[in-house]
Amino acid sequence: MAKSQIIKDFANNTVDLQTALKRVKVLLQEFDDEKLLEWVNYEIEGYPSDDKVPEYRRILGQPFCSYIKGSMANHLKYTNVPLSLGNMPEEHKKEFYYMYIKQGIETLKILLN
Repeated sequence: MAKSQIIKDFANNTVDLQTALKRVKVLLQEFDDEKLLEWVNYEIEGYPSDDKVPEYRRILGQPFCSYIKGSMANHLKYTNVPLSLGNMPEEHKKEFYYMYIKQGIETLKILLN
């Protein structure tokens, strides 16, 4: 595929993100930029568990829990209750409220659908 066609497809938004990233990978072969090529590979295939994930892949969430209140004979069961972190220090709250998305683009697309 010609470079001009790849650029037109990007500009006109006529290809999905997975295909676009694969085409970018082909274009990057000429530039000999290992860092950029590594980034494209991570976006396509997913980030290794021991590697730093970019900030744009960090999402805010709400932790939920389930618990039983009372004794075995007389109890109430609560499920999917938003978890309050109360007076927990802010730096520790971040571990509960934020997560990094490490999956590749195609996996994310499937999860969102």
